[in-house]
Amino acid sequence: MLFVVARTGRRPLAELRARVPTLRVALIAAFVGVVLGSALNDSGAIVGGTLSYMLTLAIIVLCLGEVAR
Repeated sequence: MLFVVARTGRRPLAELRARVPTLRVALIAAFVGVVLGSALNDSGAIVGGTLSYMLTLAIIVLCLGEVAR
């Protein structure tokens, strides 16, 4: 889903990255959290899946705000 948002239309993710300089670092940190949460938690992929779901929703909401401007 994140790939679709990054590559379609006016590329709102690129515009969002230009406006929020710390977004790249936050996405990397969230990705590391997804991987570590899935690997180290005894409940399996639930932690990583939940974090990636919430991260995707947050990025889509931010990108929709960029498109509306």
